[in-house]
Amino acid sequence: MKKNLKIFIFILAFLSGNCSNSDNGSSPIDGKIYPADVNLEWEYNTTAQTDYYDSSGNIDSSQTIDLGNTIVRITAINQTISSYNDLIKFVSFEVSSPGYSTTDWYENKADGFYSIAYKTAGATQPVMPKYKNGKIYYSLNDIKRIFATPGFNLFLNKATDDSIQFYDTPRKVLAYPIQIGNSWNELKSPFVRDRVITGKEIIKVSGTNYEVYKIGSIWDMPRSEFTDYLSMASGLIMREFSADSLVVTTVNNPDGNGRFLKYKSVSRLVRKNF
Repeated sequence: MKKNLKIFIFILAFLSGNCSNSDNGSSPIDGKIYPADVNLEWEYNTTAQTDYYDSSGNIDSSQTIDLGNTIVRITAINQTISSYNDLIKFVSFEVSSPGYSTTDWYENKADGFYSIAYKTAGATQPVMPKYKNGKIYYSLNDIKRIFATPGFNLFLNKATDDSIQFYDTPRKVLAYPIQIGNSWNELKSPFVRDRVITGKEIIKVSGTNYEVYKIGSIWDMPRSEFTDYLSMASGLIMREFSADSLVVTTVNNPDGNGRFLKYKSVSRLVRKNF
C-alpha cells in the first residue's frame, strides 16, 4: 500500500542510534545531533483505527487495519546534489512492495536536521477542505492524501516520474539542542506547522523500554494531533496521528453523507539492524 510508504517519508528525519532491551538515552556518538551511517536500517509497523459516530455523536462501530511494515535504510552519506553537500540519503519501501521506493536527502547542521530534497514527486492535486456551519471539515480520503506526499502538505502525490525535487526552503524537521520546551517552525507553505518538545517519558515498544522526547505539532488542521516519540539513542520510536470529526464520504455522496468519523494511525519501531 503506497499510502503506508509515504507516511514514513517524514519520519526518516528522526532515525538514529542504538538500543537493546532497554534504552536509557545513551548514544554511540554523543546523543546531541542526529548520527547516520551507511546501511543502517529500521523497520516500522503501522496500524490504523477508524471510529464511526452515530447521529447522536456516539461511536457505534470501529475498524482496525494493519497497514503493513515499512523499511527505512541509509544508503549513502556525504552526497552532493546541486549546491548542497554532505547530504544523507534515505531509501524507504514497503515490505510487501520492495520495488516501489522513495528517496529523501537530509542535512545535519549545527542548529538542526533539515529535509532538502526528495524523489518520486509526480503530479499533484490540491485537497480542498469542506465547510459546514462555518467549520472546516476533511474527509478520510483527504487525510490519506495529505499523508501521501513528501512534504506532508495539501497535495496528492502520484508517482509518475522519478526526478529529484527540492523544497523551496529546506524543511527544519528537528531543532538542536533537543530539550523540553524547544519549539521551531517546520513548514511555512502550503500551511504553517510548528513543532514543540512537550516532555520526556519512558515508553515500551516491541518489548523494549525507550526514554523518549515527546514532540507535538501546532498547525492549522482542525481537531487533529500529530506526535512523535524520539529517542536520542534510537531515533524515532513511535508516531501517532489522529483526526476527529472527519466527513464520511461515499461514491454517491462525495461531499459527505451526514456522518462523521475519528481516525488514528500509530507507527511503531519493530526492528533495526544495529
